[in-house]
Amino acid sequence: MHIKRLEIDNFKSFAGKTEIPFLTGFTAIAGINGSGKSNIIDSVLFALGLTSARALRSEKGVADLISTHNQRNEAYVKVVFDTDDETNSEISFARKVKKSSQGYTSTYYIDDKPQTHTQVISELEKYQITQNGNNIIMQGDVIGLVNCSSADRRVFIDEVAGTADFDRKIEMATKELNGVEERVQNSNLILTTIDERAEQLKEEREIALKYRELRENKEKLEGRISAVKYFDFKRILENVHQNILESQKLQKTKEKESKALESELENKRGEYEEICAKVKAQGEDKQLEVKRRLEEKKGEIQRKKDSIIHTEKIIFQNNKTIENAKNGIESFNTQKANCKNDITEKEEEKKELEE
Repeated sequence: MHIKRLEIDNFKSFAGKTEIPFLTGFTAIAGINGSGKSNIIDSVLFALGLTSARALRSEKGVADLISTHNQRNEAYVKVVFDTDDETNSEISFARKVKKSSQGYTSTYYIDDKPQTHTQVISELEKYQITQNGNNIIMQGDVIGLVNCSSADRRVFIDEVAGTADFDRKIEMATKELNGVEERVQNSNLILTTIDERAEQLKEEREIALKYRELRENKEKLEGRISAVKYFDFKRILENVHQNILESQKLQKTKEKESKALESELENKRGEYEEICAKVKAQGEDKQLEVKRRLEEKKGEIQRKKDSIIHTEKIIFQNNKTIENAKNGIESFNTQKANCKNDITEKEEEKKELEE
């Protein structure tokens, strides 16, 4: 494979479009100093993307690669290779750099089709043309090769033969292998840590299962206790309601008796007044007898009043019992709500433990 021709357009000292043929055999380009001989080598390196702008003797970067002899703001170089096979096919590599208000843009081409720089380098490597190779010998490289040591000469020969690329690939593969081994060791350490943690979690799981079993038993027992308390309160409440009904009935009966006694008392007062009137008329004996009977009636009235007071005390105690029962019911309802909240919290803890 060799360069068949070179097309340069507005690159460095080549202001116009120039085509340079490279005929079969030996082609030499001669000229006085400053005629642009080195720019031809620079254009090849530029088109193939094998070197940087500094290596192309461009102090200002891309700005020095575009010719300043006209107002065009772009440069183009195309290198056409002959593959030297039976079909005498050609392959071309080109590059265009263009100046714009936003800076410089660079575009690569393979057979006039836009490609990336990586694709161009990859395609050139198929023909042993690499960035680190010595496909192009620059000025001074021959003298340096003659005067270099045997080790440096060996490196140069390896570069020309293409074995240096394999050495670099082997070195990269070795570094990658070392990195993989290091990652494997780190993975083994992580696995060891995970196994230790798994054993620890296994013990914690046993403890958690035991705790859950005890908690479930505790909840069952608390549920039974709550049920017993509930039925006790229910029975007490039923007794209280029964006592209230009985007290209400007794109260109504006592009220009727009290009204009857009051009515009877009024009648007795009327009789007493009549008796007093008769006593005044009949004499002292009758008066004493009436007083005696009056005292008996008073005593009977007082007993009835005492009975009423006793009944009111019983009613008061029953009302107090009702109030206490109501308070007990409210307390039980509060305890019942707290138990429900505890059950909800325990269920959430159970879910967390199961997770």
